[in-house]
Amino acid sequence: MAAAIINIAHNLGLKVVAEGVEEEAQLNILRRYDCEMLQGFLYSRPLNAERFEKLLSENQKLHTLLGQSNF
Repeated sequence: MAAAIINIAHNLGLKVVAEGVEEEAQLNILRRYDCEMLQGFLYSRPLNAERFEKLLSENQKLHTLLGQSNF
């Protein structure tokens, strides 16, 4: 079913966000079907705004240290 939904969205020129990704197996399936964006407990538990801003700042600093571009 996920493959069909992703395929329909892509045929309509849309990007797909999969919600509720909790396991590596789910991630692998979504990657196989070229799902563009994912969110869920596999990546992070819900965060308050202050913690989220800190996480973004830390990520930006890491990219700078590694010499990588932003996103």
